[in-house]
Amino acid sequence: MREYQTNKLHLKFDYETIERDFDIYQIKQKAEGKKYISQEVLDNVSEEQYITAVQWIYGNTALVLLEKDKISTYAFKKKMRERFPDITVCQIKGLFDEKVREKYFGEGDIQLARLLFNSLRPYKSEIFHRNNIMGKLFYQSPKWKSKDTVYFVQIHLDYSFHLILKVVTFTKDTGDSGGYVFDKSTGNFRRALKTDKGTKYVKKNKNTKSTVPFLNIENMEKFEASKMGVLKQFVEDVRTYLRDYIEINFETMEEMMSHDKKWEKYSIKVKENKSKIYEKEAAKRLSSHKIAIVDECNTETSKKITDDFQAFLKKVYGVGSKLGDSVSSGTYNLRIIHDKGYYKGENDLHDEIFNKCIVQHITVENYKKCDLEKNPEFYAIIQELFIKEDIVNKQLTTFNWSETLGKSGKTWAFVSFKKDDTDKNTKKKDQYTYYRVFITPDGKLSFDSCAGRSWMRRKDEWKNIIRYHQELIDKRKSEKRYDENIEGFFYTDINDICTIYKTNACVYPRFDGIGGELFLLKADKELDKEQMIDALLHFKEDSPELVKKNKEEFEQVLNNLKNRKEEYVDKKAFYKDIGRGKLREGFNEYLRAEYRILLNFSKSKENLPLYDLDAMTDIHYSISGDSSGKLVKYFVGSAKALNGSVARSNPIRKIIGKTLKAEEILPMLTATFVRNEQYTVIPFPYKYIREYFQIS
Repeated sequence: MREYQTNKLHLKFDYETIERDFDIYQIKQKAEGKKYISQEVLDNVSEEQYITAVQWIYGNTALVLLEKDKISTYAFKKKMRERFPDITVCQIKGLFDEKVREKYFGEGDIQLARLLFNSLRPYKSEIFHRNNIMGKLFYQSPKWKSKDTVYFVQIHLDYSFHLILKVVTFTKDTGDSGGYVFDKSTGNFRRALKTDKGTKYVKKNKNTKSTVPFLNIENMEKFEASKMGVLKQFVEDVRTYLRDYIEINFETMEEMMSHDKKWEKYSIKVKENKSKIYEKEAAKRLSSHKIAIVDECNTETSKKITDDFQAFLKKVYGVGSKLGDSVSSGTYNLRIIHDKGYYKGENDLHDEIFNKCIVQHITVENYKKCDLEKNPEFYAIIQELFIKEDIVNKQLTTFNWSETLGKSGKTWAFVSFKKDDTDKNTKKKDQYTYYRVFITPDGKLSFDSCAGRSWMRRKDEWKNIIRYHQELIDKRKSEKRYDENIEGFFYTDINDICTIYKTNACVYPRFDGIGGELFLLKADKELDKEQMIDALLHFKEDSPELVKKNKEEFEQVLNNLKNRKEEYVDKKAFYKDIGRGKLREGFNEYLRAEYRILLNFSKSKENLPLYDLDAMTDIHYSISGDSSGKLVKYFVGSAKALNGSVARSNPIRKIIGKTLKAEEILPMLTATFVRNEQYTVIPFPYKYIREYFQIS
């Protein structure tokens, strides 16, 4: 495997230059009964003109960065004490001393890096707005602002130096308690002061995020409005404005692993026309059941959904359906309801339970009309109906278990968990409810659950599972490992429980190279006719065999150009005129290399590796360890060829156990249901656990 680029940073500091240009202070607030430094302190310090950056560290402690000699140490301390009597100020000197740095900046100078990143001042351009809010660095495309909301991509460096791009959303406050405003004089987004009037914003909770695609390579504008476009801008900003103080480089996959561990690619070899095969199997299954549409809304949209879904079933699968007054057993039921916000917690149809009925909901508020044969929502409905039927019948059919993992003769158990609300009486935290599915060799399913609070009284497998989980939680706290989270457990032997972790590490494509290519694509909308004629003739000399195989197409393109009266030709139209296949790809690559002209960003198998875009597809894994324990690391891309956009990053996960086998784990990631044709990021039985306990 080539050296894919990860999101982990390697940092190099110039301590001499930092001390030459800046004064750094640690401030602490020692207020009785307060564990954390107050927001008022951070806000007021941030608003001072002589302050370059503020970084909250932990608890009651923060760092402050000032330009050298902007204010004397005596004057700064005095000013802080006058405004906040419970604040202590300590100047940090001697950055060459490793003990000093570790004391104030933590391991690897993590807090110094964050402080320097936060020194990037707010600015506005046509492409990006940069804001520093609460000691956090935010980038925003002007397109990410609507009538009532505004959202940003936050640059976050975790304690293991993974650079994480988070979407943070703010919405207009209907009252007057909003904590953020757009400054009327600068246009910058900042904390609201008591004197601010007008529109204010509040931060939305973590369950109501806006969406920014991880990557979009359709054109420069869409790339810039993706997370990788933001990352490109951030890296350029650091290398431009902070180059004298800090150098950043991204760790590669090879650096992450020791030399004796190799990454491999795993993908399923499938028959051609796979979608048609799925449709044929699905049609057979659908035709053996009644299909009912239960409209609980009776609106124009719900009627449209009914008509569209019936037409979809007929066109794609050749099956009919009927309207139903209520959910019935022995039937595939599509139930049209409102989203949860409509019910406001009263008579919420989402919460109704139908024992032994196969029911899938669709909400009128979230329905998007698409071409019938390409509507992903309808295909997903079919998938969900089949999964729910498996759960009702307690028999796995969407995956050929008996011919794969069932061959071992072992029963597999998969365990997930959900954190309970903090007990208001005992105030106990880290309490969980656990959920489990057993799968026998012939694919039979059984489910059970356990309340974590009662595990000490148990005398069955639950005691082993929950005690093991508690040990991992305690270990995580003692080691301060906040860069990975446990997602679940599975086992065939209770004495060998395997653990799935999701880490903060992921693979980043070569965003700088992608940006350079898209800049070339954007550069010229029209091309000089004579230059293109000259380029075609030189291309013929350079690639005689390719031109010879496509002689007729080549001559037609050349003659069309010669016969044009205009001096310039439209780039997009010219690209289409070249035809298809290797001739067009070859000439496009030749123009890029020899003339610095790009007709199209190529998504061919040959071009994708140049920018690590091939890491966005298929499953990549490595396995290591010995008889004492095994470790499988993997990340999951798309099962399909890459098109113009990638919705999410592909976090690296790891599975730890004594007797792990990659050939057993990987097939459970490739259970493509119906026509969904996407891999699952964790073994598919966890999907069954979620569905079972949601409907029961």
